[in-house]
Amino acid sequence: MIMKKIQFILFAGFFLVFISPVHAFDITPRAVTGGGGTSTNGSFSVFGSMEGVGGVLAGASTVENGFIPQLLADRTAYEAFLEDNFDAADRNNPGLEATVWGPTANPDGDNHDNLGEYAHGLNPNDGGDAEEGVSSQIVTDGNNNKYLEITYIRRTDDPNLLFDTEVSGDNQSWNSGGGFTQEVNVVSIDVNFEEVTVQDQIAIAHGGPRLGRVTAEQTDLPGSPQSVSDKHAGTVKTIAGNGGSGNPLTLLASQVVQPQRYGGIVSSVGIGTVTDTNSTWNNGEFDGGNGLHYVEFDSGLTVDIVATDSGTNTLTLEGDVTGLVGPGDGFSIHKHFTIDEILGANDEAGLEPGPNASAADNVFVHVPETQTTHTLFYSNVVGFEGWYFADAVTPAGDLVVPPAHGMIVRRKVAGDTAVCVAGVMKEGPKQLAIYEGFNIVSTMKLVTDLELSQTNLDTFNSATGVQPGPNPSSDPDNTDNLLFLNPDGSLDRHFLSNFPGFTGWFTSTFVAADDTVIPANQPFYVLRRTGNGTMNWSIPGE
Repeated sequence: MIMKKIQFILFAGFFLVFISPVHAFDITPRAVTGGGGTSTNGSFSVFGSMEGVGGVLAGASTVENGFIPQLLADRTAYEAFLEDNFDAADRNNPGLEATVWGPTANPDGDNHDNLGEYAHGLNPNDGGDAEEGVSSQIVTDGNNNKYLEITYIRRTDDPNLLFDTEVSGDNQSWNSGGGFTQEVNVVSIDVNFEEVTVQDQIAIAHGGPRLGRVTAEQTDLPGSPQSVSDKHAGTVKTIAGNGGSGNPLTLLASQVVQPQRYGGIVSSVGIGTVTDTNSTWNNGEFDGGNGLHYVEFDSGLTVDIVATDSGTNTLTLEGDVTGLVGPGDGFSIHKHFTIDEILGANDEAGLEPGPNASAADNVFVHVPETQTTHTLFYSNVVGFEGWYFADAVTPAGDLVVPPAHGMIVRRKVAGDTAVCVAGVMKEGPKQLAIYEGFNIVSTMKLVTDLELSQTNLDTFNSATGVQPGPNPSSDPDNTDNLLFLNPDGSLDRHFLSNFPGFTGWFTSTFVAADDTVIPANQPFYVLRRTGNGTMNWSIPGE
């Protein structure tokens, strides 16, 4: 859309404008005296056709309806976006292009750069609209195949803005169009925007994800800059049935995170607090009443949020980040996944329900900080349907499963079932506390397998990696262990050897194991020996 900038000379301090919604104009009055009064300076925008502005489109010689319209300049919709959101002093400063007003700048610190904010109708100075613009969900066809769908807001008033929705199964090859994507729904929002839903045409494989992203390219700007959304993902994890006997165990973890709810930049850090002076959050927005949220910093450090204060622009955190985070660091806020969201509030995972834990399939959620394990089951008792704790028979649907934490599912019936989760791919580093005792963890990898030598667990520093030793036992060096669950329920044990001439990863039978693979989407146990203290594991990014 072309935006016409019109300057008017006003007489008697007023004028009349009759418009019809075809074009947009930025009208800036010029103050003059005359007719016994003085006009007022001001600026405002109206939408309408050129023909509707007093009948005079250009020139300074004709007065009609009390003003002289003069056509000053044309501006594109993107230029109007910049003028509406950034001061002229900033826009005229080339040194601020990369950080404030340029298409790839991200002044509010959320997951959309300025071009992305423009493309999806968002505010480039408000990190609170991070979740808007692009979302995802999993749909099921008549044959029970699962497909990833991407829904996004598309600007329609700029012919130079080109959108595409791309899909991938490996995060390397991205495709769109015939055989890969299909636009299944378009809903008009207003004259400038519409909501579009695109479906991946390749079903999500069990154990393998499907990824989707939205790109927006501004072809009339130098270099045709492109904005790329977060990578959304659909995952399906098979829960093995018992084949008619036994109770097989499956380790399960969510390999995606919830979409970003807020993105910002740290202004200051206090004891147990972080402040963002540009924040737009509301009081209590990220407190437990709206579900438990956490803040993740650029380093991958994550801390749960206790309170949100809009008056002081401050987050109160469960832990102190002094010395770990500083002014200028980026952060994002996400909601934790719950049992209801992973397994389905209505048992969409298809686990066997029952009136009690003995009759139903079981889900074990281990809390490493306290070394307690919750046993859950899905109740089918009329009036009490839902997830319950087995010991207290109280509702458990809102129990949190943090990122990179796993749980165990015990299946008691013959047939397999599947857990389907949609979310956002975690690409950057992730820091995870490993506590004394058992920890069920994952690498947060969707498509990348990791060898043990690539995990960052072998730092030979007990504060950041596992405690090494000459053998897998606790004697004499309190050696930590990694435990991998086999389909038959047995465990393979590995340890990090510090024996001279034989350093590196080994199995419990002393076979070299540096190249042992941890598959993507496969949780495992870390046994942290008592006395070794809490270890901070820096998980490599995807």
